[in-house]
Amino acid sequence: MKRILAAVPCALLLLAGCGTDSCQTNAATLRNQAASCSSPLAAGQQVTFNVALNCNCTESSPSCQAEFVNGGIEVAPVFQLCQADAACGGTPGCAITQPTATCSVTLPASVSGPVQLTVVGAANPVQGTVTVASGGATSCNL
Repeated sequence: MKRILAAVPCALLLLAGCGTDSCQTNAATLRNQAASCSSPLAAGQQVTFNVALNCNCTESSPSCQAEFVNGGIEVAPVFQLCQADAACGGTPGCAITQPTATCSVTLPASVSGPVQLTVVGAANPVQGTVTVASGGATSCNL
């Protein structure tokens, strides 16, 4: 009976949030410092960006958001920085082999020609220009 009673407070603490991991979202560091695509991007289509990232052992769960805003494309990759991973310190290297964040944006059909591409990372934003054209590619590796 004592064992059952001892387990009850622990279970109540877990339900109250004890033992949960505390995470925050941090901007990612880009592996490549170029914001360009090898092919024109497709006007009027959903375009997927695969962003190569660097990370350290405290970062996990790469993700990304892309938007077409003010006539340009903005790509913002992030990592989760979790308290449970803090014991490893800021050691360079990553448990994720070749981390990549993937995000998509639908480009307006009315857009064509050169468009500014901004990749927002942990350091200064990386800017470049991509071409948008009818019949262009639906993916880009950054």
